[in-house]
Amino acid sequence: MFAVFRYDNRYEIFALVCKAIEGRCDFKTGLGPMQLCIKGKNMSQKFELPSYGNINAEEMAAKIGLNARHIPILVQSFIDESTEIIVSLEAAIEKKDYAEIGNTAHSIKGSAGNLKFDEMYELAKEVELSAKAAKEDYPYLAACASLKNAILSIKL
Repeated sequence: MFAVFRYDNRYEIFALVCKAIEGRCDFKTGLGPMQLCIKGKNMSQKFELPSYGNINAEEMAAKIGLNARHIPILVQSFIDESTEIIVSLEAAIEKKDYAEIGNTAHSIKGSAGNLKFDEMYELAKEVELSAKAAKEDYPYLAACASLKNAILSIKL
């Protein structure tokens, strides 16, 4: 599972980058070797995306109403297109271009929804809605990293 911690801006939040050897962090955000310590309420909520390393083409075909022989083509197309979209999403996040963040997240949401990658769909939807509301405190990079890791985990 890939997990990214979500926080609620209604609570006081302190973010500290700290070393694991200091023992000041109990959880990882999935953002690399650093750990993010957050003090406040409602901090244990996560967005979790499963690893899609074992997709069954027959089951996926039954869910979306297609022939199983089409699934590898569709999944590979999703991987290829989403990988490019993630690059655009990262650039939009860096520029704080909320309109573009919303548009790129919408693209991932649609494709993930069509293939019944429900968790990816929900996270992309959350990113899209947050961007459309121009929520500056939403953890866009963390959500993007979680989406990227999930997409890279896809295997048939």
